[in-house]
Amino acid sequence: MFKTIVISNQKGGVGKSALAYYLGLKFKEVSEIAFVDTDLQGTLHSFKENSNIDTYTIDDLDTIDKNKYNFLIIDTPPYLSKELPSIIKNADLILIPTKIGLPDFYSMEKTINMIKGFGKEKESLIVFNMVEQKTKILEQISGVLDDYNIPIAKTKIHNRIAYQRGYITLELDNKAQKEIDNLSLEIISKLV
Repeated sequence: MFKTIVISNQKGGVGKSALAYYLGLKFKEVSEIAFVDTDLQGTLHSFKENSNIDTYTIDDLDTIDKNKYNFLIIDTPPYLSKELPSIIKNADLILIPTKIGLPDFYSMEKTINMIKGFGKEKESLIVFNMVEQKTKILEQISGVLDDYNIPIAKTKIHNRIAYQRGYITLELDNKAQKEIDNLSLEIISKLV
């Protein structure tokens, strides 16, 4: 089973690379995975030796041996690149990480429109990322997302220092690990 998971949102600073990294580490526990780092910042490339996960660039995308991996996780840049339409079109699942707030919701509209243009709403999942611990704003503004008709992950990824520390230690504390574990299960259930 070869599945492509794309992490996309044209807004910067929503945690796309961190989400890709930690999902990659989780999936690596039970399957063969590779990263494609299409972001010029090269976050996944910077940590490929720590993660011990094969990491490719956008130029390698068409030559990756699909028989070698179960999952390909593609981290996209914080803008609409010329390659993004093809990446979205061929994705098995598109994760759209976002912070909780109206500016963040509205800024992902171009990504959502591209997904809708390819009829990929059911193959997409909005993930609330970098959520502050005691926020109640989500309850107040969640209706804004209803018009997008994109499923929302039940799991929320909170803003934890463990995610910063984990780049070095390759370990998360129990709460952070549980969030990644739960999101991974949601992803797998959408892919099967």
